[in-house]
Amino acid sequence: DVYKRQVYMWDFSDEKNPRKLWEYNLLGKVAGGNIIDQRQDADGTLWHTYADGSRLRVGQAGCLQTSYVCLPTRQGLIALEPTTGKVLWQRESSSGVRLFGDDEFVFAVETGQDGAPTRTEVLRAVDGVAVQVPDFAKLFHPSRRVSQVGRHLLLFDAGPDSTKRLRLYNILNGQDVWQATFPSGSKVIRSADPQFTGILQPDGAIRLLQASTGQVVLDIADPDSRIQPEHLQGIQEIGLLLDRGYFYIVLNRAAENGVYSYPAVGNGLKALRIHGTVYCYNRATSEFEWFRDDLTHQFLILENFDDLPVLLFGSMVHRANGNSQTTKFEAIEKRTGRLIFERSMPSNGGQFYAMRADAKAGSIELIRHDLILRLQRESAAADGTGENPGTAPRENQRGDNLPAGPQPMRAIQVIRLPAAQAVRPILPLVPAAPPKPAIP
Repeated sequence: DVYKRQVYMWDFSDEKNPRKLWEYNLLGKVAGGNIIDQRQDADGTLWHTYADGSRLRVGQAGCLQTSYVCLPTRQGLIALEPTTGKVLWQRESSSGVRLFGDDEFVFAVETGQDGAPTRTEVLRAVDGVAVQVPDFAKLFHPSRRVSQVGRHLLLFDAGPDSTKRLRLYNILNGQDVWQATFPSGSKVIRSADPQFTGILQPDGAIRLLQASTGQVVLDIADPDSRIQPEHLQGIQEIGLLLDRGYFYIVLNRAAENGVYSYPAVGNGLKALRIHGTVYCYNRATSEFEWFRDDLTHQFLILENFDDLPVLLFGSMVHRANGNSQTTKFEAIEKRTGRLIFERSMPSNGGQFYAMRADAKAGSIELIRHDLILRLQRESAAADGTGENPGTAPRENQRGDNLPAGPQPMRAIQVIRLPAAQAVRPILPLVPAAPPKPAIP
């Protein structure tokens, strides 16, 4: 709870009757909860500053492990027992500290107003006692740090002879676990899954690795399979998404002037900005599958991402020159890269606040206060009433590479809700995903 500065612990073991176990106010019981400043670091971290000078990071309240929860508060660090909220230990610290860790240690990084690390500390998780380790403030700078992996930092920095180096650094002993060297001009691929990382080389070649071991899981060097030259121009962000069957490389360009886009989903539903090209590679065979370079001003909906047969996009697009705002949806079949649905609608209904995915019924529903957008298998019987736009699929950008087979998600309905049903639920209606198989 960002704006009320509360941290809640809930027990969802009984899905029908979830229980709140405890809550904790990061600002304490004293007055002074007014936000006087808001700023963003170089790595995108958003901070709120309060009247007394204390700061809180938006979007990540602390460090959660099975044996403890460590939180940065106005009074310093506090560690709580996860199920009871009982205080395990407390320690003085800056309110603007960033935390990460594993089951044994808590790693704390204090930053200045510009987001640059100024001081680091390592604490034992069991009692909060400081542990002496080499200082890692310079390594934690956004210009070098890719991510945190437990007690390690994944770093991308300069190597010998003008090369670039990707490496995993052990904070406790100050040594590299592994490192790999790449040509000058290579760029790091930032993964949504911290288990993976990768590099895009200047010629478009791709190498994906296990972050913990450096083991190569995908190596694409063939000229016909690597990123094509026209898609390397103007790249600002390179991302990696994955599900059980595929790796997806996202190449984002800068947004057009005067065009602003926002996720079409809210209420805690996750989405990733997409404005550029998406490449798809098969995890089992390492083969190139397809790419699409016609995705503009979109957001990829990440809820139930592993289990959906489609990439589902939804954005609210505002064009300043025309003073107009529309909500745009697109669905791309994962297996083939076909665009099987696209539709624009007025944005006056706001964001979609919930999502339901029913594998048995073969349906995906996005819910807004005034309507439901449903995608359903052609073979499944669609219930309810509403519009059926029936958009014809477009080929992917390498049509000769399409496998044979029917399109699994084609029937589309927009069901408009009566006013009596237009009630906003407290929680997103997203079922729990089944356990993930072990990643090879």
